[in-house]
Amino acid sequence: MHARPISLWWDVRGHTTDRQYVPKQAESLLDLLIQTFGSMPHPDLYISSPFKEVIAQLQRQLMASQELKELFKQKFIDTALHSWIRQSVGTVHTFQGKQAAVVFFVLGADKSTLPAIEWASRKPNLLNVAVTRGQSRFYIIGDYALWKNWPHFEIAAKKRKTVMYSKTSR
Repeated sequence: MHARPISLWWDVRGHTTDRQYVPKQAESLLDLLIQTFGSMPHPDLYISSPFKEVIAQLQRQLMASQELKELFKQKFIDTALHSWIRQSVGTVHTFQGKQAAVVFFVLGADKSTLPAIEWASRKPNLLNVAVTRGQSRFYIIGDYALWKNWPHFEIAAKKRKTVMYSKTSR
């Protein structure tokens, strides 16, 4: 299905603009999403985050993407983009008990939102639910240096190959 590893941490750094939302992470997600959809027969993919604001902003950005709209019109003709976004882009607990072939976990946050990171890393449940949603692939998009030492995320940091994201690193 993909040439990239089964699990990967895309190291995407940036500054928040709305609570925990990092626009650079959303841009990277959109680019990776379009590439990933290119090798899928149907959009069997979830996008999750620990934070509601990150999800709200991602949903807006995905709905506004002309490239994604065209891809759905041409490749996934039986699936409306807005319906897919409503069903497939949500906080981690939205997908509890559900699975998809591929899961992108967008962390968000920066140094100014450390209390949010502390909350997200307090219990293993949040990361555990996110990881176990992916049937074949699980990708983290977030600031590796910022998250790698927090409880439970340090395990993900050790187990996942980390790649500094750039359009050429796809």
